[in-house]
Amino acid sequence: MRSKPTNREKAQAFDSYIKKVLKYNARNGYKSRKKRIDSEVFFSELTDSQLIDIAKLDVYSLDDYRMFNVLDSEIEVKDIELADALAELPETLKDIVILSFFLDLTDREIGEKLSIARSTVAYKRIKSLTKLREIMEENNDGSTQETT
Repeated sequence: MRSKPTNREKAQAFDSYIKKVLKYNARNGYKSRKKRIDSEVFFSELTDSQLIDIAKLDVYSLDDYRMFNVLDSEIEVKDIELADALAELPETLKDIVILSFFLDLTDREIGEKLSIARSTVAYKRIKSLTKLREIMEENNDGSTQETT
């Protein structure tokens, strides 16, 4: 009859098991890495016809976005609801929102570009966001009432 394994024997068996798991896991990792490396091809090594075959061109209709011209920059807004609300804002407020949130300019930089004080830019940005929220809520309320 076999005696009960001691704690030391249990620890040794567990240690052996863990080492085997790590060994086979590492071996599988090396195999999959080698397989991936063997099948990879650099874009620079592809021919023009192969590049054309794998290329994907995104095509958007004019209904999917709106363009805004701010300081000789064309800004594309893909959210139609936001674009419609921006279009309803007065020109200065619209420019401040677009420069701030789409071009990530600071109030100081916006003030320099529009020739107004930084504090005025901050005030008008807050005012324009409030007005933008009101316009979007009004447009959403009108669209939900039409559908019901």
